[in-house]
Amino acid sequence: MNVDLERKLRHLRLGGFVEALPVRTQEAVHNHLAHVEFLELLVEDELARRRQFLFQRRLKQAQLPQLRTIEGFDWDFNPKLPKALILDLATLRFIPERSGALILGAAGLGKSHICIGIAMRAIRGRLHRPLPLPLRSRRGPRRGRCHRHPQGAHRTSKRSRPSHPGRPRRTPPAGHRR
Repeated sequence: MNVDLERKLRHLRLGGFVEALPVRTQEAVHNHLAHVEFLELLVEDELARRRQFLFQRRLKQAQLPQLRTIEGFDWDFNPKLPKALILDLATLRFIPERSGALILGAAGLGKSHICIGIAMRAIRGRLHRPLPLPLRSRRGPRRGRCHRHPQGAHRTSKRSRPSHPGRPRRTPPAGHRR
């Protein structure tokens, strides 16, 4: 490939073109493709590459503990699970409707697998609005401090909560330092 052409394509942020051009050029010669068909293949390759990068970036931002899919769920493990309801949730129809979903049950039933599978579908489905995430607290030295919160929610720490919920918090006298 021409080095100048590669530099220009990268300047235009068309790295997918650079990667696909040698293979697609050979394909166009062997299959006698028209110029428009050749260009269409290059554009499809670029779009696929960008979709994959966007998916990977969103997946990284989601900080899911492991990657699971609804398709990989073992329905035979517990036949009492409401499969139709879970598959309906997996359509993500509840998100544009601004509804919520609460999944409850005993330990070991696959609640995390189902939630992660739904999140993976939402990420793959390219939702334009972030999903509202529940407040979660970390374990360890920062215990009690929230590390993710939806827009508009406030961060909390153990210090900001009163030690006894029934009693008001005492304020230190003026001029007192901690």
